[in-house]
Amino acid sequence: QKTRVARRLAKEANKIRSSETIEQNKIPEIGNLQDIPAKSTWVAICKSSIADFDKKGLSKIVLARKQTGTLTEPHQPLQTLAALRNDNPDAYCFAVLPTSQTSFVSVSPECLFRLTGNLLESDALGGTARRHRDKTADDQLAVALCNDQKILNEHQLVVDDISQKFRSLTDEFTASSHPEVMKSSQVQH
Repeated sequence: QKTRVARRLAKEANKIRSSETIEQNKIPEIGNLQDIPAKSTWVAICKSSIADFDKKGLSKIVLARKQTGTLTEPHQPLQTLAALRNDNPDAYCFAVLPTSQTSFVSVSPECLFRLTGNLLESDALGGTARRHRDKTADDQLAVALCNDQKILNEHQLVVDDISQKFRSLTDEFTASSHPEVMKSSQVQH
């Protein structure tokens, strides 16, 4: 299985190197976008979830919906990954190629996990603020992020969840004693 995956990755890399039909560092356009569930159903789910949140005394809910589309041009997954990495140098970019016809390419501001030897690490991100071109205004947005009680509570929920999961895997565990702002090229957390 590992050999087959390695051969596929090598084949993809060769396609990227020899490709003249696909522009370097170009993220493919996506057409025919469809939200699942549809907006009306999504709104109903959100209203129901908010009611459950209040009734059940939940501390946090995370809602997500799926969006599908069709690429409007040929796609080389590793080339798309390179373009995403180029556009998002501070993010974590990765690709999964389960078959020769399917791929999952993603960019995330947070390190979901990193395993180096026996050291397991993760980022706990809660809350997002935009970046500003002016350094003073950008710093003010970061200070506001650090002083927003809702965002601090959200961040602590994420830290607690990750901590609980990691503690079950190890004898030694450490976490930062206070949140720090993590700035990427487009947003800050």
